[in-house]
Amino acid sequence: MFDVGDMSARLLVYLVTAWIFVSAGGSRGGGDTTVSCEICGDKAASQYFLMQDSARARRAVVCQRCSRIEQLCLMCQLPVIQGFTTLSDGRHLCALDAPQAVLSQDLTVAIYRDAQRDVFALLSGLGVLPDRNISVQMVSQKELARIYYTTPGNHKDTTLQGVTRSRRYSKDSFEHQIYLCEGLSRSRMAAVAAHEYAHTWIHENVSNERVLDPDIVEAFCELTAYQLMKQRGETQELKLILENTYTRGKIDVLVQVTGDYQYHRVAEWMKSGRDETLERQKAERVMALKDAAVPLFGYLPVVHARSPASLALKGLSGRNPRRFALINDATVQAGQEAVVKLMDRTVRVRCVEVGEDFVTIQLDGATNLVRLRLEAKKEL
Repeated sequence: MFDVGDMSARLLVYLVTAWIFVSAGGSRGGGDTTVSCEICGDKAASQYFLMQDSARARRAVVCQRCSRIEQLCLMCQLPVIQGFTTLSDGRHLCALDAPQAVLSQDLTVAIYRDAQRDVFALLSGLGVLPDRNISVQMVSQKELARIYYTTPGNHKDTTLQGVTRSRRYSKDSFEHQIYLCEGLSRSRMAAVAAHEYAHTWIHENVSNERVLDPDIVEAFCELTAYQLMKQRGETQELKLILENTYTRGKIDVLVQVTGDYQYHRVAEWMKSGRDETLERQKAERVMALKDAAVPLFGYLPVVHARSPASLALKGLSGRNPRRFALINDATVQAGQEAVVKLMDRTVRVRCVEVGEDFVTIQLDGATNLVRLRLEAKKEL
């Protein structure tokens, strides 16, 4: 399951009175800087509030009257009074956010499939990648809640955006049903899809004997969504994931561990780690696997992943014009730069082109181009 915390708790960040913002008819420093409510347009209110616009990471000026309205846009969490769209479950979308909302089954499936392809690259070489045994359905929030609360053993949730149900028919046969909430933005739908797909991966790759803390399970799913949003440059989604209190801080731990040991190591730990959870102060325990030698006393020493001696193309994902290349541990698309650490130095890599089985790059601003291919490296 994926949630973004209790968005219904609207924090009024600052009380803005007439002595700070000039009320109707006033100006400050020349020009017309009259304050008006962004919801109703009122320029004569004696008090205004700054309310958080969750969809755009900004604060909107809202008059006192509008700040008391209980109808909120499900995306931006600002009050709605006119020109809004009401969904079948009673939630609302303001006129600005409605065009960005995913409201059809076909678009939901298309966004899910695109996200799944990119997550395939993240989880490449890490066991079974569920695919054709997954059904995807867009549902209302009310229906999502009904499905969630009839699913045994679910993690406690407050603001549902996705649910995964998995069934095992035999030792190696599974069926997964993913339900995604109607009305999410395209980027949010992709993040939720990545989170829910991670649940299917866990069901098929982590044995029943492996005991994991429920918070760390949800944090790994969030981490998968985080990695996808990082690839796509969705900074607002990254912020929402990190601010989410759903995993009780475990997402912060896994982001830290991923920075030190890479995402693949965290996924391997999920499958065969010796501990039920990971702690910030003992991040090195990600190296303690059941099939690895363990010291007789104490914890494993801190062992950071060894940097490779050369650049290598590890994977490709996405579709034109948004194709991504994984070069060592850095993900880039055409026009982007990244700093990659090698065994004896660091290099600045600029991506020039991402092809079907290759990537063309510039190193440290040099004029010569280098082409890296999957499974092999070859200079132009």
